[in-house]
Amino acid sequence: MKNIKYIICASLTALSMASCSGYLNKLPENQVDEQKIDYTKTANMYEPVSGVYAKLANRGSHWMVWGETIIRDDDVSTGRTDDQAGLVSIDQTYAYDAGFWGLNEAWMAYYDVIKVANAALTSLNGYDQYVTTDADKQNYTKYCGEVKFLRAYCYYRLVQLFGPVTLLKDNTQTDMTRSTVDAVYKYALSDLDDAIAALQEFVLTNKLT
Repeated sequence: MKNIKYIICASLTALSMASCSGYLNKLPENQVDEQKIDYTKTANMYEPVSGVYAKLANRGSHWMVWGETIIRDDDVSTGRTDDQAGLVSIDQTYAYDAGFWGLNEAWMAYYDVIKVANAALTSLNGYDQYVTTDADKQNYTKYCGEVKFLRAYCYYRLVQLFGPVTLLKDNTQTDMTRSTVDAVYKYALSDLDDAIAALQEFVLTNKLT
């Protein structure tokens, strides 16, 4: 009997350790495993950019996030008093119920995109040192512009919903103090200026209309 109990305990311990190991070895969300990227393969340079679009399409199109967005845009008005009653206060008074789940959804959605955008720019900088052809140089500039545009869009939506928010300039940042609305807009406008310059250069170089 003692031997059976010992075997059972040993088996459960081993399974527990294996389960914990598998759980703890998961890669952090919204980060790219930089060690596995071969930056010499510049043909793959668009991959981190497509990841930003995918994250925005996935998180930013959540029905609640979209609902909050169009309400703050004054595109619609809601009089609902059910489980989405929090939308009424957002629409009419710019006041928030901290217990309303939709607010957390929007906050997390846009910051998820920002974190992926930050990671994408880091990856693009890794490719930059191996960019040699004119075509690759054009693509690098264009891709950086696209990512910065999307990041600026997310900051605009965050300010629109929450006013002062945290400027997450890189994914290793630990200071989550909120910046003023003016500071966030200034940062977003800087991203937009970079995006305009990058995308205009691409259009003019390739004679696109």
